[in-house]
Amino acid sequence: MKKLVFRERNSEDTVYDLEVDGEKVGYISIVHKPFERFTSPRQCSSHVYYEINENQRGKGYGNQILRLGLIQIKESGVKNIILTCYEDNIPSRKVIEFNGGISDGLWEDSGGDPILKYHLEI
Repeated sequence: MKKLVFRERNSEDTVYDLEVDGEKVGYISIVHKPFERFTSPRQCSSHVYYEINENQRGKGYGNQILRLGLIQIKESGVKNIILTCYEDNIPSRKVIEFNGGISDGLWEDSGGDPILKYHLEI
């Protein structure tokens, strides 16, 4: 059974673990005020950060954790979210696009690395 399990909430974000049959396979952090949190340029801020354990990648958990996280975001009243990923992170690009992310183009982070920015209405 797959489920999101609440881990913690603070002033910056709410974190959930994705558990599959009782084993943690990844986590998602839902950022409350993305444009105030990061030191990167404003255009590179994101409402969501997720990560799947290295030994669990390629099993569809990225799609599942983002889908479940979007449900949590929607329940909080947010309707338009911003997602970002590094241009060379093909698996994350696929997860974002599979879940309805629409590209807003290519930007650079504070170190000059290319970042893809997406928006998604939920």
